[in-house]
Amino acid sequence: VRVNQTRMIGAAIRYVRRGYGRGTTPLGFGAPKTDTDHGKRPILNPHSEEAKWFVRMFELTAEGVKPDQEICDEVNKMGFITRPKVYRDKENRNKIIAIKGKRKLNVKMLRNYIQNAIYAGVNTEKWLIQNGELKPVYLKEGGLVSVELFNKANHGKVMIMDEEGLPRVYHGKIPDWQHKKLKLNPNYPWKQY
Repeated sequence: VRVNQTRMIGAAIRYVRRGYGRGTTPLGFGAPKTDTDHGKRPILNPHSEEAKWFVRMFELTAEGVKPDQEICDEVNKMGFITRPKVYRDKENRNKIIAIKGKRKLNVKMLRNYIQNAIYAGVNTEKWLIQNGELKPVYLKEGGLVSVELFNKANHGKVMIMDEEGLPRVYHGKIPDWQHKKLKLNPNYPWKQY
């Protein structure tokens, strides 16, 4: 069992680092298996119905005119609802204990979705950490929104930058001109006089 799990998990990590999907498909995406150079692999593509919700979320947030609750109301009117999740009895797998999910969009969910880089086509999951540093990768088919729209919607709280062909995700990166000002700034030595 240990050897098989090592092989399977190791292969999954390698495929994630190459930009393929893994595990539960995020809301807004579908993951049909497609023939690739590495065999049949799940590739995250925009979902035919769910993708429009996320594009609208990013557009409205980037405009910055409406408050978050109004954005949630507008997206909910478009038919937003989370996917249902079925919980089964541990002893009798045919018996369904509960069905959770099927929730409308709220402000907390909206903020989590807006700050998730996967919607801009950049994967940042934990299997991409190498030598203690996160090394994000671009998805094979891109995301639901452009990187420019993602950065504009996040207003500098989360930024994606392309550095030498690789994506970098910065949380709260402040531009150089906004860094802490000095009381005695060497550029303006006589400002007090």
